[in-house]
Amino acid sequence: MSEPPLVLEVAGGVRMALAPDPRNLSTAVFLEQEDWFEDEAAFVRALARPGLRMLDVGANVGFYALTVAVGGGAGGRVWAVEPTPEVAALLRAGVAANRLANLAVLELALGARNGEAVLARHRFDECNHVVEDGEGVRVRIARLDDVAAAEGIAGVDLVKLDVEGLEPEVIEGGRAFFARESPLVMLELGAGWRATDALAALGYELYRLVPGLGLLAPLARADVDAFSLNAFACKPDRAAALALQGRLVRGGAAPPLASDGEIVGRLAAMPALAGRGARLAELLDALPAGDPQRAALGHAVAAADPRLEPERRYAALDAARAAARESI
Repeated sequence: MSEPPLVLEVAGGVRMALAPDPRNLSTAVFLEQEDWFEDEAAFVRALARPGLRMLDVGANVGFYALTVAVGGGAGGRVWAVEPTPEVAALLRAGVAANRLANLAVLELALGARNGEAVLARHRFDECNHVVEDGEGVRVRIARLDDVAAAEGIAGVDLVKLDVEGLEPEVIEGGRAFFARESPLVMLELGAGWRATDALAALGYELYRLVPGLGLLAPLARADVDAFSLNAFACKPDRAAALALQGRLVRGGAAPPLASDGEIVGRLAAMPALAGRGARLAELLDALPAGDPQRAALGHAVAAADPRLEPERRYAALDAARAAARESI
C-alpha cells in the first residue's frame, strides 16, 4: 500500500497534498519555502479574489489552481488539467484538504488533436511531457475547444499554461477558445516564441512581470534571458481592467528621481548601513550631478516608494536599470 500524501499549509492558507518523498521537487520546495519559487506566485495570489475563474493547463499538484480556488470562493471556478495519474490524485487530495467545491480536476492532456498520446516520465513530475510515441504512460489528449464545450469552460479570467513545450499545440487546439474568451494568460517560455506568436495572432499583447513591483509591463524580446521562465499575454480589454486595478502598466510616464536626502535615508535604513548616514551623504555628494550611478540610485529609490502611481514606479525602475547599465 502506498504512503498517504503529505498535507502542508503554504502561503495564502492553501493546503497542499504532496508526495511524501522529500526528493520530489514540489515537496522539497514547499517544505523549504512554504511557497512556490516563481515570482509569479505572489502575483497570482494577489489576483485570486472572489469570483475569479481560472483554467490551469499543466496544473501539477495544483499550487496555482488551489490558490485561485481558495481565493475565488464560492463564486469562483477553476478547471485544472493534469495528465499524470499520480499527480492528478495528489491534486484531488488537495481539493479535499481545502474542502473545495469550485475546482474540477480534468485528468487528460491538451493538444492540437483528440485521441491518445504518450506521457514521457521524468525524474521530476513537474517535467513530464506529452509525446506522440515512445515509452511512457498512454493518456487521453484532446483539443481545448472540445474540452471547453464539454465542460462548460467559459468566462475565464486567468489561464496558466505550463506543458513543457507543448504550449503552441494547446493554443492551436484552442483557437476558438482564445478568440472568444479574453483571459490573462500566463505561459511558460519553454517553447520559445511560437506560443506567444500564436497568441499575438489572436489579438493578445505580451507582458512580463516586474519582480519587486508586482506589476505587468510590456514585454520586448530583448527583456527575455536564460532566467526568464514565464510571460503574460492579454487582449486590450483585459489590459485596461488590470491597469485600473493597478496591476498593469503600459509605460511612457516620466521617471521620478528621489532627492539626495531620500536616497541617504533609504540606504541608511538598511541594517548593514545603520548609523552611516553622514558618510553616505558625503559619498553621494562626491558624485557629479549627471553621474549614472547617482541617477541609478535616485530612480531605484523612487521606484521603491509605494506612494507613487504604478506607472511612475515602473518608469523609475526602468530608468534605474538603464542608468545602471550605463555606469558599467
